[in-house]
Amino acid sequence: MQICIISVGKESQKELSALQNEYEKRLAPHASISWRLIPASRATDPEQVRSMDSEQIMAQLKPNDSVILLDERGHQQTNEQFALTFEKLSGTQGRLVFIIGGAFGVSEDVRARAQFVWAFSKLVFPHQLMRVMLLEQLYRTYMVQKGHPYHHS
Repeated sequence: MQICIISVGKESQKELSALQNEYEKRLAPHASISWRLIPASRATDPEQVRSMDSEQIMAQLKPNDSVILLDERGHQQTNEQFALTFEKLSGTQGRLVFIIGGAFGVSEDVRARAQFVWAFSKLVFPHQLMRVMLLEQLYRTYMVQKGHPYHHS
């Protein structure tokens, strides 16, 4: 399976990058992970930033992609519930794309393009940390699907 993660922001710090690499290794037997890092807009108006970031995100999407947007206003799910959502959306022809928007979120166009809007929490997390958390949750999802004890350890 091909998973693409689109994230607005800069390269991860060394410590977080090491964690990302660890989870990517764990995911390797299950999925191929690719990254599209989009530099944050330098505009000062929040609406302009959101619009410019969103245009760059939309340019990365292909018509047959299944899209999951990470947003604190999305749906919260248990790991088991998300494993079902993941299975449903990953059964399509294209890539499964996860979007981590910029500091001011994404436009309604990006939100409408997503098949699922997922909230890890109502809290907001730093983007670089969110990348690691996403990879860990993807690995956990595969373990839930396999009935592996990782999920309960």
